[in-house]
Amino acid sequence: MASPEEAVRQFAEVVYTYDTRERQFYEGAEDYMTAEAYAALVPLQDPDEAGEDVPIQMISELEGITCYYNMSENAGLEGIAEIEYSLSGMGDYSNMQLLKFALVYADGWKISSG
Repeated sequence: MASPEEAVRQFAEVVYTYDTRERQFYEGAEDYMTAEAYAALVPLQDPDEAGEDVPIQMISELEGITCYYNMSENAGLEGIAEIEYSLSGMGDYSNMQLLKFALVYADGWKISSG
């Protein structure tokens, strides 16, 4: 069973390491999230527009993650992750992003909001 930190790290690995030729950034993230949180992560897609434009190929790689936690009042955990990743597709960029999250325990630690 994964610890809260392992769950956040595994989630970040899926969301920040991808090649859109193989999969979209959100594919696989459902294993580390509640159904409600996953639904909020997945971009809205208009079925009438599917296939009209060729999407830009993006490659992202997780470089590092540092997590800070706070016990919440509702028996879960809240935190902020400092995420460093590289992104290419329309240029090469190094990025740093702060991700606010909440974790609940439901058959393992799951991200319930972000």
